[in-house]
Amino acid sequence: MMQPCLRARAHYLDITGEIAVFELAQSLGARARESGVVLCPDMGFDVIPTDCMAAALKEALPDAPHLALGFDSRSGFSPGTAKTSVEGLAQGGKVRCINFGDGEKDAMTILWCDVSTAFHTTGIANIQAFIPGSPRMIASARRANHVRPLLRLPWVQALIKARIARTVKGPSEDKRAQMPTFVWGARP
Repeated sequence: MMQPCLRARAHYLDITGEIAVFELAQSLGARARESGVVLCPDMGFDVIPTDCMAAALKEALPDAPHLALGFDSRSGFSPGTAKTSVEGLAQGGKVRCINFGDGEKDAMTILWCDVSTAFHTTGIANIQAFIPGSPRMIASARRANHVRPLLRLPWVQALIKARIARTVKGPSEDKRAQMPTFVWGARP
């Protein structure tokens, strides 16, 4: 959609969290500026607060070679967010204990758009993104290590995403308004 938007001189606005979309927007940035077009792949919550955190950490720690970011949203995942999370299952990840602002809890890495956006904001190449994980969620992710090569297969990804489409409903507007979200960042 970005290419047709550039040709039509129309702004591109989306709510995706997929790294490839952010990288495409970044690669088209000069062309977009010349055309007076805004390419904004994520107008949702996740990128702006964590990117602000990344910029603040870069300013406070200008020589940091690593950056860890995370968010703890009590309202739950939307179906789209859950589907994007599935794409990172084949990559494996890390678990660590993080205090997002209300006590320590286990958190796991996710292959999230923040690794792209924070890189372009800070120039730091080694970035990890975390979300809290329940013991059940972390145990499932660890079990996935045994079948990780299968998780790269497009039909397996499609099967998992189809199940998410049937079972994940996402939070209501009322629930989102009532539930806090905590943003966290650190130099690991």
